[in-house]
Formats: sequence, structure tokens, C-alpha cells
Amino acid sequence: MVLNKGVNKVKSNEEILKNRLIEAKDGDKKAILEIIEMYKPLVYKFSLHYFIVGYTDEDLRQISYQAILKSIKMYEVGKVGNFTMYVKASILNNLNVLVRNTMKLKGVTSLNVTNDEGFELMDNLEADTNIEEEYVYKEKIENLRKALSNFTEEEKEFILFIYSKNSGAIAEYSRIKDVDYRKCIKMRDDILKRLRNIF
Repeated sequence: MVLNKGVNKVKSNEEILKNRLIEAKDGDKKAILEIIEMYKPLVYKFSLHYFIVGYTDEDLRQISYQAILKSIKMYEVGKVGNFTMYVKASILNNLNVLVRNTMKLKGVTSLNVTNDEGFELMDNLEADTNIEEEYVYKEKIENLRKALSNFTEEEKEFILFIYSKNSGAIAEYSRIKDVDYRKCIKMRDDILKRLRNIF
């Protein structure tokens, strides 16, 4: 539909639009398509002014066309003001609602959401540590500290000397500390027995 140009013909353009709206409200598909075609430049303009993650320009145009269809249905011919302003407001409202709804969802997700292949995001995460093993290890260390607090200073020194990386064997401890070798063996056995009872 081509609207007539000129000051004298404005009234006739409004009359033509009014007639098309009445026909469109009655279900005339040709009238609906003519109205949509008339607002196509407005739709293109708005679709280029918005960027919404996950939506293409064509998606935004389709949403705008839906707004026009809804405007045709909701507009009360003769009661409400200018239809063009009504359509413009409707398109802008729809696009702004879409922006708000998209922003609400921004960054909201779950590691248990499944992807197209049916796997959860959690399955794709790599972990260097096993939380259960780390917890058990920390518990053992804490229990060992508690157990060592019950040993004498001599027994603690013996344990550190024998079991640390830079130390030697029982015979070396016996020689350096001038303690009988059999007494060192007995001390080791007593310490291990007490530790076994704890663990």
C-alpha cells in the first residue's frame, strides 16, 4: 500500500489506514500484510538499534512483526490516538521487555545443566584434587597431630629422626644419641603400637 503524499492528502492517508485496520481486525490477510509492509522501515530501524545476546536482527524483526500483529488486534479504531504511535510504542515495549528478561538471565546457570549431548557442565570440569581424598588426608594429619601431642619430647625427636627424609636409621640414632640399640627398637615398637591403636 502506498500512502498519498501531501498536506491535503493526510486525511485520506489516515482514512486508508483506518479502513485497512478495520479490514485487518476482521481477518483480512491482505490488509494485515499491507499494514506490516507499511511499518517495515520502522521494524528495520528498531532491529538495528538493539543488540540482545542470543538474538539475531531477524529474530528482533520477527518479534517486532508480532508486536504489529498484536497492535492490530488490540487497537480500538476511533477511540485511541494515532495508530503509528501505538505500533511504535508496542514494538519498543516488546523489545525492552526482551532486553530486561535477557538481562535477568545473564550469568545465571547451573553446573548441572545438560548440554546438547546430554552431559552436565560438571562432567566437563577438570579437578586436580579429589575433595574426598583431601578431606580424609586432612583428618589423618589432624589425628596424627593429636596423637603426637601425647608423646614425650624424646619420642617426638626419635620419630623425626627416623622417619624424616634427611635422617638415618635406628642404628644411627642409637650411635648419635648414645642410646642402647635394643632400647631404640623397643621405643619404635611402642610408638608404632600406639599409633596403630589410633589409626
